[in-house]
Amino acid sequence: MVETAWLTAEQVMTSPAEVVAAEAPVLYAVGVLDRSGFSQLPVVNAEGLVVGTFRARDVRRLYWQLGQMLAADGGDVATELARRQVGQMCSEPLPQVRPDAGLSEVIARVEKWHAVLVGPMDKRWGIITSGDLLRVSKPYLLLAELEVRLRHFIELQLSRLTPKWWQQRIPTDVQHRCEQRQVAVLGQTPPALADQDASLLAFCGFPDYLEIILERNNWSDVFMSVFGSREWVIHRLKDLQDLRNAVAHHRPLSAEELDLLDAYVEAFLRCFGGGSR
Repeated sequence: MVETAWLTAEQVMTSPAEVVAAEAPVLYAVGVLDRSGFSQLPVVNAEGLVVGTFRARDVRRLYWQLGQMLAADGGDVATELARRQVGQMCSEPLPQVRPDAGLSEVIARVEKWHAVLVGPMDKRWGIITSGDLLRVSKPYLLLAELEVRLRHFIELQLSRLTPKWWQQRIPTDVQHRCEQRQVAVLGQTPPALADQDASLLAFCGFPDYLEIILERNNWSDVFMSVFGSREWVIHRLKDLQDLRNAVAHHRPLSAEELDLLDAYVEAFLRCFGGGSR
């Protein structure tokens, strides 16, 4: 696999891509699409070169055309599909990218073509679909949703106790860290705004959220009734910080880590009163 500082097509692709031979019967290719759930199959010739794409839309078109053609003489559509070859009925080939292509190049092609081929690599191909891109982006989206919802939940709960919740309910160390991060990002201290406290909360990280939640008065007055167990919150927010670091540094999460992230987001949303996703 190509080693780069960014995500590449090879890291995102499904490989090997399931292909169909150009000389295969159309009926066989229809069965592969039906069995696999794919919306398209790369079509290769005897040399392994991609010569076309057999798509679900081709199947619909063929059934309509053959149904019209055979209606007059009472012929059978399945028999005709078994007689015709995929290479005769397929659409144009999918675009191809190198294994080390960046995701910006991949996304631009998937937006237009809905899939791209990666390779060839030792006479095999990879494929990237919109589903593959969603799989890669899922951890970013889940973590982003969780952080936004967690910040909103903290602000909502603490503002119910006092309008000066930032000054009175946020630990001093957290206040200073967030203020420093804000200045580092914006370049200068912004003018006072009505939502300044909420905007400062946006500069928190999971360790800061944990410190806010576990602050003695915050825990006893608000968060103990929400989360129940300090250990539960500690372990999950620390695990989420590890997952966030991995995602931020473009390390693909394992299946177990993705399941863990799913479960944690689900559990926190229930605590927030958001119910199941």
